[in-house]
Amino acid sequence: MPAVKKTTVTFLILPEIKAALREAAEREHRSLANILEVMIRDWCGREGVGPVGRPSAMTERRSSNGVTQACETHHDRSTSA
Repeated sequence: MPAVKKTTVTFLILPEIKAALREAAEREHRSLANILEVMIRDWCGREGVGPVGRPSAMTERRSSNGVTQACETHHDRSTSA
């Protein structure tokens, strides 16, 4: 299977937000770029935004011991107010 080409995103954030992202990345044993991608995919999944936000999308999670697991997510937006 051919590799998916990635694109660059550049933005400015407050230093305390960057520090929090670094802490989250370290806790999950991920890079800063990867934790941002995971957070964006999670938000898109919850909100049903774009192709990465489709319900029942497969997501990758790492447990606290660094083991990668595939998790299928199901989103039921019918209970949202």
